[in-house]
Amino acid sequence: SEYKILNVLGEGKYGTVSLGKNCSTGELVAIKRPKIDECGDYPDEQVDKTAEVIREIEMLRRTSHRNVIELKDIVLDCDNICLVMEVGDRSLQDDIKKKIPFSTSDVKSIMSQLLDGVGHLHKNNIFHRDLKPANILMTKENVLKICDLGMARELNSPDGCYTTPVVTLWYRPLEILLGSRKYGPAIDIWSMGCIFYELLTLESLFPGTNELDQIKTICRVLSTPNETVWPGIKNMPLLRAIKLKNYSGRLKKLQSQLSTKEYQLLMMFLQFEEEKRVKPPIALRHAFFEDDYQGTK
Repeated sequence: SEYKILNVLGEGKYGTVSLGKNCSTGELVAIKRPKIDECGDYPDEQVDKTAEVIREIEMLRRTSHRNVIELKDIVLDCDNICLVMEVGDRSLQDDIKKKIPFSTSDVKSIMSQLLDGVGHLHKNNIFHRDLKPANILMTKENVLKICDLGMARELNSPDGCYTTPVVTLWYRPLEILLGSRKYGPAIDIWSMGCIFYELLTLESLFPGTNELDQIKTICRVLSTPNETVWPGIKNMPLLRAIKLKNYSGRLKKLQSQLSTKEYQLLMMFLQFEEEKRVKPPIALRHAFFEDDYQGTK
């Protein structure tokens, strides 16, 4: 009764997001209603889904940052938990789909805000685990808001192991595709590299059709990794079953598409080894973000 639903903004497998209005203040909000009552035939599944919602609430409560979506309220609707959040004008995916090239200043603004928001999450021991353009909102003032923290987790596993699969396929790093359950915040860095390339070219960097094709697509672009470039790859759980071909990569083609600074920053995101991927504060100091940089080679 505190909020009036105006229209549905989006609906997916796990819930519905609607545009609503606070009846007292008139403020527009986004209301996320998870499908807890439709999650499966077994009681344990409903408990698991409820736990997911509670985890998302906890993640949002712990993050207060200009570039992370704000949780404004929690309400019950027919015994279902609804999250009331600030509303964005559009998603980054909407902007990319328009196929209108982003200016260098636009890319710098979007990436610097994304790095600020992700850096804040990582500083608070939270990693998103599903960064993609659809989960990045933009306001009318072009303020970026990272949203949908349903897959986010606290970095607190005693053995460093977490569930798989995580991260939407095109933005999923190779270690997870190869079956590793030992991963950390660096998986978000790989996803940001994929997003960075999309902003620069309006094309997806690794558009795989399934998990095996995704692995091959990454190797075709970056070359097939070995123990020299990625010590420990031989221990990846699925490596023997996949039997990767030795692709030489298409880095020269990639370089020809981008300026030197763009290519350098992109490769800092897309390192095979998690430890070698650039940290957000360091990435923000890269020459790409210099005031006089205009995208020229």
